[in-house]
Amino acid sequence: QRDGRLAAELTREDLEALQPVIAGRVPLLATVHRAADIEVLIDIVAEYDLRAIVYGGSEAWMVADQLAAANIAVILNSKNNLPSDFDQLNAKLEASALLNKAGVEISFGGDWQSETFAARNISQSAGNAVANGLPWDAALRAITIAPARMFGVADQVGSIEPGKEADLVVWAADPLELTSNPVDVMVRGERVSLTNRQTLLRDRYLDPGNETPPAWRK
Repeated sequence: QRDGRLAAELTREDLEALQPVIAGRVPLLATVHRAADIEVLIDIVAEYDLRAIVYGGSEAWMVADQLAAANIAVILNSKNNLPSDFDQLNAKLEASALLNKAGVEISFGGDWQSETFAARNISQSAGNAVANGLPWDAALRAITIAPARMFGVADQVGSIEPGKEADLVVWAADPLELTSNPVDVMVRGERVSLTNRQTLLRDRYLDPGNETPPAWRK
């Protein structure tokens, strides 16, 4: 708020954390869905010369040209087409394709997809966007180099280039297909195990001949 009331409610730590945003070194991540509210954000970015990312953006496709002109990226849920509230009445599955066509940098997240335990579903989100009109190459970019650019770390991660961190995933087939699985993963050049809670649970219940109750199987 510009009348000073909001500033009075912030702590010193809050104000210190905002300094990199005001200086333009860190993007402002704004959770906003309604097209009219996104237009307000665009005005604020222009007035204060900020960097910003729209997070959510169910109606961002309605102001795609303005977002592209303002160089504001969007992190959205590619599967969102049912409004959960009045701010998302115009959510549609083709939003990713429309934003990309307008020249808006996009990535995927929003709602449960942003939870750590659901990070594995990011390729599924990209695949769903392809099914609804987003070019395959744009979808792959949206889960690799695009978010790195959004947050200003594209010189370190996001693509396979000399000098960058060797975070690599090798897939047996199309990574955007739901049935595809990674066969090798490297983080900063070090191979990591593909064993996780889900694979352990899968293996526990794959043996139909085990006579012990499922809860007792080791």
